[in-house]
Amino acid sequence: MSAFEKILYALQGRMDKPALFGTFHIVALLLVVALTTFFIWKLKNASDKTMRILLLVVWLIMVVFEIYKQLIFSMQVDEYMNVYWEFQWHSFPFQFCSTPIYLLPFLVFLKDGKFRNAIMAYMATFSLLAGLIVMIYPGDVYVTFIGINIQTMVHHGLQVATGMLLAAYNRHRLNKRFFAWAVIVFTALSFVALIFNVVVQNALIASGSPQVVN
Repeated sequence: MSAFEKILYALQGRMDKPALFGTFHIVALLLVVALTTFFIWKLKNASDKTMRILLLVVWLIMVVFEIYKQLIFSMQVDEYMNVYWEFQWHSFPFQFCSTPIYLLPFLVFLKDGKFRNAIMAYMATFSLLAGLIVMIYPGDVYVTFIGINIQTMVHHGLQVATGMLLAAYNRHRLNKRFFAWAVIVFTALSFVALIFNVVVQNALIASGSPQVVN
């Protein structure tokens, strides 16, 4: 086991799987409500520069936690402390809730225009919905890894807080046109996911791998 693997193994602390509306879940919900309230109160009229900086910070937090999650899931340790690495395709980060990882950089670095506004509309609607669903009903996203459970709540909590903030930030143009742009982005992402599912799953089948991608 290398030094890096030892550090990663040390970060694989275990806990009982959190219960729905148990202490862990309720505390996470309260923290998200507090963060969302703070965001809207302080930043609904923020300057463009401030908003871009905030979204950059949110994106970096999401990316760091996602990398951690992928490493934890991919690192397999047997009873003799031998380490085996195998990427878990079922957790490939292109789920509904993973889309902010790919879209937030556009909000940070792209100039104002229809494309950026469309992504902002998506973040304030579909992405917000995805985060809310998981925050209210985590279901199977909870596991026995402490770090993964924290990552789950941080990621989806930031989705909710950021989505609500962007909705408040764009409150003067919340109309059918705004939502239509969100639908276009969602449709495009769904199409990409469909292609990915077909191509990668067929490749896994051809290689004889028992893994599935969805």
